[in-house]
Amino acid sequence: MRGHPEDRTRLSWWFPKIPSDILVQKTVVIPYTGDNLINILDGKTPADFAPLCIRIINAGNELGWPFFLRTDYLSGKHSWKDTCYVSNPKCVAKRVVCLVEESIMADIIGFPTDYWIARKLIPTKPAFFAFRGDMPIVKERRYFVQDNKVVCHHPYWPMQAFLLGDLACEVPDWRELLDDMNLESDEEVGLLSGLSSKVGGAIGGAWSIDWLWSEDEGQWYLTDMAEAGQSYHWPECKSQLK
Repeated sequence: MRGHPEDRTRLSWWFPKIPSDILVQKTVVIPYTGDNLINILDGKTPADFAPLCIRIINAGNELGWPFFLRTDYLSGKHSWKDTCYVSNPKCVAKRVVCLVEESIMADIIGFPTDYWIARKLIPTKPAFFAFRGDMPIVKERRYFVQDNKVVCHHPYWPMQAFLLGDLACEVPDWRELLDDMNLESDEEVGLLSGLSSKVGGAIGGAWSIDWLWSEDEGQWYLTDMAEAGQSYHWPECKSQLK
């Protein structure tokens, strides 16, 4: 049941189970137990809203500004500059409201907003910027595992992602930039396969595991996970996990 505290898709469920030697960005998990934040969208501000924002600001002070903000389930990344990218304390309340709205719109019954996740931004060199929120498009990979077995892997960004309606990319040479970014070397595949196998074996079950490359640091970070059946899979791949 969605919203149950043991829902395996929640970051607060899987994140603590990642092996300690796997590289992840510094992350602050902030539980919220106040009145339903959906009331904000009707102009009714819960009494616990301001304390939540203060806790998020404190996390920003700890992580450094700007930082990345999401809920347990989503980040609204396509609206980057209005949702998950938090540049200063003054914009925290607006980002929370936008993420509440994204959570309601993302699913027919809505996603819970009872956990807030502040994360240190990973230093990257975007290939280009896209979508309505000018999101930086960086080198990412998605690996599908069944326990400790890697079933398949793909670049995170397929070309189709930049051709859809108001998300269509307007950067003139984005196709060439995407092709270059999506090249997977044998060395990369070997490294990420080993890391993904280790993570899958530690957590157990069928998962997608997302990795992000930091050019500045020359390292791959594990940034996100989800149960395989809830994850986007390149349609041409025949190894579809459920």
